[in-house]
Amino acid sequence: MKSTFLLVGLIGFLAIHAQTQINHLESLEGIKSIRFILDEMTNTHIQTTAGDTLSIKMFQDGEYAPYLQLKIVREKDELSVYNQKNLSFPDFDDKLSAHKIISQEAFISLPNKMAVYFESNTSNLTSTGKFEQLTAQLLNGDVNLNAFDGNAKVFCANGNIHLFISSGLIQAESPAGNYQTEHIPIGKSRIFLKTSSGNIDVRKTK
Repeated sequence: MKSTFLLVGLIGFLAIHAQTQINHLESLEGIKSIRFILDEMTNTHIQTTAGDTLSIKMFQDGEYAPYLQLKIVREKDELSVYNQKNLSFPDFDDKLSAHKIISQEAFISLPNKMAVYFESNTSNLTSTGKFEQLTAQLLNGDVNLNAFDGNAKVFCANGNIHLFISSGLIQAESPAGNYQTEHIPIGKSRIFLKTSSGNIDVRKTK
């Protein structure tokens, strides 16, 4: 059974700063994987917890920030999260109007037992915690995996990748950039990192 709803609850609009905040909680009972398709973002922060609830806090600045919303799609054991403009967005089909959204920043907390997929055309991604599987594809933006535990596949077209991990098996490819690494003990984590035009830096978690 497929169900879709649009979250248009925009909370805490501050006219002086033209800032809009979206808060959303979602039970993940029965969910095994989560997909985030968050285009036109500035920064995304993902951390894992021991609970079974998805928490999203999104802050948006700019003239058209109040017209942005989340779209949540639940299908079988997968949950998909998108950010999008609602149909009342001024000049909805005008690509130039997107520039009046100055920035979007998302703070996401989710269970550590999930397989997570993240995709964005602009966002930097910072993740912290334990992941069953994290797959990230970024067109523009850096990836920071802090105190990372678990398996990961990271692909960047134009961005740098920084990994802090205690142990694991790491494969990295940086055709047009530099790859630097400290000695990382062999461990259970399986990590694949690739950036087409950026640098890769791997450090041992202190």
